[in-house]
Amino acid sequence: MVDYIYEKIKLVWKDSKPCQTIKQRVEMAGKRPLILYGAGRSTRAFLEACKELELPVVGICDTYLQGKYNEFDIINLDVLCQKYPDAVILVCSYSYNDEICKSLRQQGYGEEQIISCPVSHPYFTSPTEFLSYIDGYRWVYNFFDDEVSKQLVLDRMRMYILDEPMRINTKADRYYEKVISLGQAEVFVDAGAYVGDTAEEFIRKVNNQYTSVYSFEPSNENYNKAVALLKKYSNVEVIQKGLWSRNMVLSFYENSVNLAGSCIRTGNDVFSIEVVSLDDFFSDEKEKPLPSFIKMDVEGAEKEALYGSKRIIMSSKPKLAICAYHKIEDIYELPKTIKEIRSDYHYVLRQHSEGCFDMVLYAV
Repeated sequence: MVDYIYEKIKLVWKDSKPCQTIKQRVEMAGKRPLILYGAGRSTRAFLEACKELELPVVGICDTYLQGKYNEFDIINLDVLCQKYPDAVILVCSYSYNDEICKSLRQQGYGEEQIISCPVSHPYFTSPTEFLSYIDGYRWVYNFFDDEVSKQLVLDRMRMYILDEPMRINTKADRYYEKVISLGQAEVFVDAGAYVGDTAEEFIRKVNNQYTSVYSFEPSNENYNKAVALLKKYSNVEVIQKGLWSRNMVLSFYENSVNLAGSCIRTGNDVFSIEVVSLDDFFSDEKEKPLPSFIKMDVEGAEKEALYGSKRIIMSSKPKLAICAYHKIEDIYELPKTIKEIRSDYHYVLRQHSEGCFDMVLYAV
């Protein structure tokens, strides 16, 4: 089924909304040189789209990156303004679309010259690029037992390549699909606590009957908000650290402006954070009983955080609600990782909101 859907996607890709938006806007702009702004992962898909649509690209511009991108030398904004004042510019960054467009306007580029990023999510890819993931999608489609999860795998493919929005396929609250059964002595790990709202929701779900809550949040701003929100509850600890496979210091990009999320990465606009493995944090079981329920929304670090929970998963089999949408490969890498650690979990996949976010892998 995965291969069948993929072949259908390939046939209609040029007619997808992003591709047609690019074609129409370039044609409206007339015979101007076409520049792509942004040299990130999604730019490869935009380059392929332009090639398929027979729209020649003459250059790539980026605010921070230098060097080459494919056959192009990456130029900066100053060079763009000097060399291509009459260009039509396609913004290839979902996350930084607004600030790039604003910067171009300030440099005198007219609205007819600026094509806002034409996709509704930051994971846009092309059929050619997606080929590197097809084996994983084939595996995970066959891995799931229920049709709802299987369909979600196919829908995810359409979203990445065709920019078709995901549809909600459950009535359950996020992290609380019906396979999750809560008792009155839960030890809850809220990995990626944000401002403490998910921990507070858990406390409401169990009617204030729990053993303890441990909320991990590396962002300074969010950590302070979580502490303020949760201080009225007993046996709740907010820890200003991220989760990883081992204890160390990593670079962290904090994004509180748009929906692309904060993440562990290198590059510009980053600061250092401490990360810890859950196995190490819960190394003294007399002091801290092992978690019975682990929720993870750690902006792409889920696989590493699961490896850092290996001993806990092997020994106590906690309920798991793991966000599986931060990377294209998460949908199959995360169940593979859990299965590698312990083989007797049952899995379902659910989409809790419209769009591209809030897809959760449940393992019980």
